[in-house]
Amino acid sequence: MRSWWWGHWIERNSSRLSAKVVGAGLNEIVAKYKGDADAQSDLAAKVRAGGQGVWGPVPMPPNVNLQDDDIRALVKWIPGGAG
Repeated sequence: MRSWWWGHWIERNSSRLSAKVVGAGLNEIVAKYKGDADAQSDLAAKVRAGGQGVWGPVPMPPNVNLQDDDIRALVKWIPGGAG
């Protein structure tokens, strides 16, 4: 259930599995962070704080209302659900 929920949340919030919509396609994110030991903590910080310029000019808004456990589950899901 959670896997479906995260996929749905991500697709509604800028990314698709293989196509760039506003931000990167999830497969691009997986490729960029593959083998990076700090990837999950780095991605969690980006999801929490938001950002701009990594995947294009459109800013990703911060996700201050998501719980830390949910953010960790999301960034853990990306390689398995998208890769």
